[in-house]
Amino acid sequence: WTAIRHLVGLGGGRPATVVVARSDWLTFQVKPSTPEQREAWLKKRLAAVPTDPGQLVGNFLPSLLVAAPNAQVLHIFLEQLYSKDSLVGGYSFNSLRLFRENDLRTQALELVRRRGLSDWMASLLSWSRLFQNDKEDIVRTILPRLRSGDDRQVAATLTLLGALVHTKGFGWPPNSKVPAQVDRAVLAVGLNLVKCGGEVPQTLALYLGGIRTDQSRELLWELAGRPEPERDQALTVLAWIADDRDLPRLGEFLLRPGDQDITGSDLATLPYQLLHAYGDGAIPYLEQALSASPYVFVRTSCAEELILKDRPAAYDFFLDSVQKNRVYKRELVQWLKDYRGLSQNADDEAVIEFLNSHLRH
Repeated sequence: WTAIRHLVGLGGGRPATVVVARSDWLTFQVKPSTPEQREAWLKKRLAAVPTDPGQLVGNFLPSLLVAAPNAQVLHIFLEQLYSKDSLVGGYSFNSLRLFRENDLRTQALELVRRRGLSDWMASLLSWSRLFQNDKEDIVRTILPRLRSGDDRQVAATLTLLGALVHTKGFGWPPNSKVPAQVDRAVLAVGLNLVKCGGEVPQTLALYLGGIRTDQSRELLWELAGRPEPERDQALTVLAWIADDRDLPRLGEFLLRPGDQDITGSDLATLPYQLLHAYGDGAIPYLEQALSASPYVFVRTSCAEELILKDRPAAYDFFLDSVQKNRVYKRELVQWLKDYRGLSQNADDEAVIEFLNSHLRH
């Protein structure tokens, strides 16, 4: 046995480790604990669950895993899925594979009935095949939580409902009325959910994208009137839906002044989304934004998308950036090298010739 002491260096010097005592060599045998000792240890640990995230992840939860797949220990890990600390929730979620599936299914469903949902619990119920046959019971249990007033509960509920009724993995029978009933329930409280905080507006937008009705689109436009990130999520979903009636309004966002990001970086993906969703029908809106958008990142994004369509206006925009040494010149030139086959060693003259050659054709 050796005892050491850590000494802090004087005057900012390096710390030193000093041996202050050392025994003779000795031999000992480590014997296994008895079942009674292990049971007493586990009982003591379970009676004093810490609340500090550092203690939970750094000591308490890892030490409990030695007792897996004990059902009492599983209960502790499931309870921690409701932690507001993402590290605690994530650690607990990733530990669940060490427990028996029957215990996991039974305890998780009971906990949802009693406490509702959290992000991690919603993930568990939507990802695991264990709950395939419980989907109708889960829907009945969580649907009232849409009116809970707890933003975290509502967001998790929307996430799970979307996974249950709008993805193919849960395979509702063709004659099932449940998916339509859930859609109606969400639409019934939609205007209230638009006004909620936290992640509710974003998860609502994602859910509405699976309905694709005039009423759901109206709610998405309500969300598009909110600040980012709620607005950006709603615009993305509206582009996914690709209803022709929405294209002019979506195009207006590329031109509308007053965005809180003066560069328009939050709108920079919208040109790609419009072109991907609407095809050539979106080109006039991108060309208008290329020349008139108040946001530099919108203009450069439009130029990149339009040059892939061989639009002369896009080549002119690239030429202007090189010849006038615009602030975004380097980015655009590198984009040409990465995506349009321009040599990585091309200088400005080569870039200009490359662009002019395409304009001539």
